[in-house]
Amino acid sequence: KFDRAEREPAIRDLDQAFAVVQKLPKAHPQQEDVMVAAAITFSNYAHIYGIEGRSDDAIRFFEDAQVIYQRLLKNNPNKVEYQNRCADLITNIGANMESESGIYLLREAVELREQILSLHPEVPDYRHRLGKVLLVTSNTYRKLGEADKSSMIGEQVLKIYRDLMVHYPNVPDYTNSLAGVLIQNGIAALINKDYASAISFFNEGMV
Repeated sequence: KFDRAEREPAIRDLDQAFAVVQKLPKAHPQQEDVMVAAAITFSNYAHIYGIEGRSDDAIRFFEDAQVIYQRLLKNNPNKVEYQNRCADLITNIGANMESESGIYLLREAVELREQILSLHPEVPDYRHRLGKVLLVTSNTYRKLGEADKSSMIGEQVLKIYRDLMVHYPNVPDYTNSLAGVLIQNGIAALINKDYASAISFFNEGMV
């Protein structure tokens, strides 16, 4: 229900969830599933505000959710679910901030994603998640006018998704992500008037 066409029903559902979430901690303090439910509710609010372009509100709710997961990680430092949630939240906060400030959080999210992947190299989805945050980071560097850093990270993203495509050719998310990265690289090459590279990226992306 998070698209614009169904915003009101989504908000009503979240308001009901939030009313329940506010009561649960008093009855069940420090209970993990209650804390997770609260964090998910905050994250859902943040996503709706992000869709509406209300970045400050989105950041506030993402930060509320992040505080909960950081607290959960103190008691469960090796729980990958909580590590992943923290990495996603840091990425979302950084992506909703102004580029000058957000880039620091995005770099932090990249480091956390790399740590998770190094501990679980056998999980392809963790490479996919690293690719996504690297892509956001590359785009942010481009906005900051740091073309070299953007290009270097873009090449890293391309390698991740090409490798995923080789080993998992039937996973639509990986195929779609590779196509998107290729098109973005093509646009960047076009802006730099590197027409040969642009055509090559576009052709591969269309395939």
